[in-house]
Amino acid sequence: MKKILTSFLAVGDRSGEAVTLGNIGVLFQSTNRPAYVFERAGAKAVMASLWAVDDEATQQLMVQFYQNLKQGMTKGKALQKAKLKLIAHHRHAYYWSPFVLIGDAR
Repeated sequence: MKKILTSFLAVGDRSGEAVTLGNIGVLFQSTNRPAYVFERAGAKAVMASLWAVDDEATQQLMVQFYQNLKQGMTKGKALQKAKLKLIAHHRHAYYWSPFVLIGDAR
C-alpha cells in the first residue's frame, strides 16, 4: 500500500493538518484541503473530521480504532466499534461523530 505522508496525530491548531496513520490518511477539517486530495493521491481510505474535535476523545477513538484494525477488523468495522466504545464515555455526538471514513472501508 502506498503511504502518502508519514507523521503523527498532532494537537493544537488543526486547520488543514493532515497525517497518515498506517495506510489511512487522516485530514482535519479544512476549507482548502479536502479529504479527497488524499484519495486522488492514492490513499485507499481517508478518515476525515467534519469539525474541530476534542483532543482526549480523539485520542481514545484513534487508539481503539487501531487496536481494532490489529485484531483484523475492516476499517469500517474498526471505526464503528471505536465509536461505540467512545459513546459509553462521551454520549454527546460532538465527541464521537465527527470522524467519517471516505473510500474503501474494507
